[in-house]
Amino acid sequence: ALEVYRKACTLGEPFSCTNVGLFLQDARIGGTPDPQAALSFLRQGCDGQDPKGCAWVAKLHRDIPALNDPALAADYAQRGCAMDHINSCVWQGIAFEDGAGVALDLDAAAAAYRKACDMGGAMGCYNAALVLKAKKGAAFGPDRFARSAALAERGCDLGSVNACNTLGFALDAGRGVTRDRVRARAIFTRTCAQDSGLGCSRLRTH
Repeated sequence: ALEVYRKACTLGEPFSCTNVGLFLQDARIGGTPDPQAALSFLRQGCDGQDPKGCAWVAKLHRDIPALNDPALAADYAQRGCAMDHINSCVWQGIAFEDGAGVALDLDAAAAAYRKACDMGGAMGCYNAALVLKAKKGAAFGPDRFARSAALAERGCDLGSVNACNTLGFALDAGRGVTRDRVRARAIFTRTCAQDSGLGCSRLRTH
């Protein structure tokens, strides 16, 4: 399969370039990983408008010490997000929230997370909820707790255990939602069953 993808890549198929890169960076698939070679193919995929290629370039520049370059990671995450790739939007949000490779911009971070959330990305919903809950960003307003709880609920519905715990805390405290300790306990019971230490800890003291 690797050689077929290589040939397709040389013929101008960007998705195949991305697939070659994925083979080369993953020892489970392609044997000894070669991140530098993988990066070259992934860039070709991204340049050919494959958002998955952009996302993986961002990931390698963020996670591989020898390739670490926060500015490039942020740039490629932005490119992937502009092409509606969920993980790219999450990584773009993280870059803005941490000021990694870009100027710290919490409003931009929240917008990137929210875009990921709107596309069905549970982590985007969870991260956006945390930004709002912490009153980060100048433009969030006094209704931030209600909006945070709504995002946490969306993330919980999409399968994020962390978002479920965040929703449980909001329900337990009545912050942004009508207080409902019965529902909060049900949520913590569920997240504890999913091996969430936070859920179990809260359940023991609830």
